[in-house]
Amino acid sequence: MNNKNDKLKIVILSTLLLIVIVVSDYVTLEGISSTLNNIESFHDKIFTVILCGILFLLGIFLSSVPFVAVYKYKKEN
Repeated sequence: MNNKNDKLKIVILSTLLLIVIVVSDYVTLEGISSTLNNIESFHDKIFTVILCGILFLLGIFLSSVPFVAVYKYKKEN
C-alpha cells in the first residue's frame, strides 16, 4: 500500500513540476515577445536587448528548478 502512495505522489509532483515549467516558459516568452514588439518605443535599444536577455536567462533558471529538485530528491532516497 505504501508503494502505491509513493508512486501516486511521484506522479502528482511530476505533473505539478511540468505545469511549472510550461507556465514559466510561456510567461518568459510572452515577456520577450512583448518587449521586442515595443522595441521602437524604447529610447535605449541596448537596455531593451539586455532586458530580453535577462528574461531569457530567468526562463532557463525557472525551467531548471524542477529538474534540480527531482535530482536532489533522488539523491536523498
